[in-house]
Amino acid sequence: MASSLLLPSALLALFFLLLSASTCSARAEAAAAVLTLDADNFSEVVSAHHFIVVNFYGPWLYWSKKLAPEYEKAAAILRNHDPPIVLAKIDAISNKDLRDKYRVVGYPTVKLFRNGGSTVEDYIGARDAESIVRYLKKQVTPASTEIQSAEDTATITNDNGKGKVNDGTLESYHKPDPIPEVGDQHVKKYAPDNRHEVISNSAKKVLKMRQRMKWAFQILVATIAELFTKDG
Repeated sequence: MASSLLLPSALLALFFLLLSASTCSARAEAAAAVLTLDADNFSEVVSAHHFIVVNFYGPWLYWSKKLAPEYEKAAAILRNHDPPIVLAKIDAISNKDLRDKYRVVGYPTVKLFRNGGSTVEDYIGARDAESIVRYLKKQVTPASTEIQSAEDTATITNDNGKGKVNDGTLESYHKPDPIPEVGDQHVKKYAPDNRHEVISNSAKKVLKMRQRMKWAFQILVATIAELFTKDG
């Protein structure tokens, strides 16, 4: 009886051991997809990329810890994107000069560096892996091309098959989707593949205001947590 009970227990223990090892391996692989930057390699790495995303984080702060696994998952997905989208991180507390240079006042702060770092902007999307991936893919979507001659139309492709080119003339096209209304916010999506969105200035201001309020709350919580940690 004892031996018959021991075997299932051993198999169950082995199962959980393998499951744990698999989970740790997946997490390690995702973490490896994120480049680690510091004062010594920051400029070199950023200047070498046309587009790179950098997470300025505080190692022991709650919101930085919460973002880390989602950021790593996104990095593991985006490195297989065409072209690859590179995600990096830097300890902003230890690298004060870079933190001040890029005006980082809260942790984590994610910034988008374009053209070797000549252009810098804040990431203002949600902070789960799926949202990060979706947001960053939109950032590297090729801009629409202006058609200036009949020859230019020869390069047009329409994935949904509703437009065709015949003798340099675009015979048909995919009509834009209707403009949805959400309060006073109007979003218009253009053909052929609905990648390009135009959002009214009022909508952009609302989005930025909400994000800033969220950041301010996060900074307040992190500051309180830091005070309690030091007191402890």
